[in-house]
Amino acid sequence: TERGLFLCRLKSNRWSSWATGKTMAGKIVSSIARSRDGSFWVGTREGIYVRSADGSTRVIRSIGGQALNRVTAITEDREGNMWIGSGSAFPGTYRWDGKRWRHFGPADGLDAPRVHKIVLSRSGKLWFMAMKPGPIYKVPAPEPGVFCYEGGKFSHIGPADGLLDGRAYALV
Repeated sequence: TERGLFLCRLKSNRWSSWATGKTMAGKIVSSIARSRDGSFWVGTREGIYVRSADGSTRVIRSIGGQALNRVTAITEDREGNMWIGSGSAFPGTYRWDGKRWRHFGPADGLDAPRVHKIVLSRSGKLWFMAMKPGPIYKVPAPEPGVFCYEGGKFSHIGPADGLLDGRAYALV
């Protein structure tokens, strides 16, 4: 125009995107948790993508030889430990205490072939939604139900305790 060139920017700074992998499996995100140190833990089909508050990243694809394909659960507990689970890739759950990983399974009271979701309640209890591997219509045996972790111990809740079904996907 006679008064110059006008520029209109229609861009939002509210959203950004992060690449979590180079393959399609690495880009499929099933769970995200923000830890107290400001890092984001992202569960993908290739393992865990951790983006620190400073923007640096690392990928955890296995723990002690166990491939972490399809991480569907990530939660931080009140002590700052990160817990992970998978509804289809590995049994039990793993906990990161900032120094080392520890696996929890039947010997610890968590008789869960798969942990699909982990929820921290306001009271500080951790709830583990458990299931057996495979499609629900092909599972012949009863499902494991829900497990609660409190005071360093797991307790089981299933249909015998009033749970409608032993296959649990989510909890609020």
